[in-house]
Amino acid sequence: MDPAPGTLVHLAGTDVSVVVDVTTGAPTILHWGAPLGAGADPATVAAALDRPVAAGAGVDVVAPVSLVPEHGSGYPGRPGLLGRRPDGTAWSPRFAPVAWDAGPGHVRVSARDEVAGLQRGAPRPDRGPARPGDAHQPG
Repeated sequence: MDPAPGTLVHLAGTDVSVVVDVTTGAPTILHWGAPLGAGADPATVAAALDRPVAAGAGVDVVAPVSLVPEHGSGYPGRPGLLGRRPDGTAWSPRFAPVAWDAGPGHVRVSARDEVAGLQRGAPRPDRGPARPGDAHQPG
């Protein structure tokens, strides 16, 4: 799937480049390595790294390996964040991005799972700005 325009962020340093996809519930790192140069197009990097799904493989998309892997997105390993409703339902959160911003050296993504009633990355009035990996039920 091609990301929408403006949803790939290129963080460039003198010794490293990081390309982040903010369309997933938790940011997905597409490239973390050698500098790509000031004029690099993040969409070209994403296209070069696209992993097609083999016909008859039993899956219709390759699960993204994000900064916070999720069972709800198809990640088979240990999830990066656990959450569920008090009655034990909605035990496999799948976050969708609701807002993001980027600046020199940073990307912040707020995401929500409507079914589980969880939100990640949003400010919390009782503690100030959220820290990476925070999840809470919105008030």
